[in-house]
Amino acid sequence: MALHITTLLAGVFFGMIFSQRTVQSEPDTSSIALAIENLQSDRGNVHVAVYDREESFAKSLKPFQLKIQKVSAGGRLHIQLDSLPHGRYALAVYHDENGNGDLDKNMLGIPKEPYGFSNNPRAKWSAPTYEETSFVLGAMRTSLAVSLKKWKER
Repeated sequence: MALHITTLLAGVFFGMIFSQRTVQSEPDTSSIALAIENLQSDRGNVHVAVYDREESFAKSLKPFQLKIQKVSAGGRLHIQLDSLPHGRYALAVYHDENGNGDLDKNMLGIPKEPYGFSNNPRAKWSAPTYEETSFVLGAMRTSLAVSLKKWKER
């Protein structure tokens, strides 16, 4: 009788193992291949702030992700943003030409260093909205280009 129960349990156990299917699910994250265009010098660093909420973007609060990359010669820079959960994002980018870690501004608060946003909205007299700059990141890798310009060039 004990042998019969052991055989029955072993059969159920092995049946469960071999009957399960391996289900491949989509990854929960994706990446952005970002091209920074119109670099005017080969000095300093490019700062990329990734925002996942309108409130954070509008108030320039802490971004969801921040990436800083040294600029090299060539007028263009490629930055890879990885491990971003699927969702809506907006990017704010600036070229910290003097490498001091800040977007330098004049006495009126106007940026003196080149800056740009995802979707490249025209932003001169006021900051663009989250709606103007946001995009949806899905399962596929996304390629974006942000063109940096100084305030007087906008």
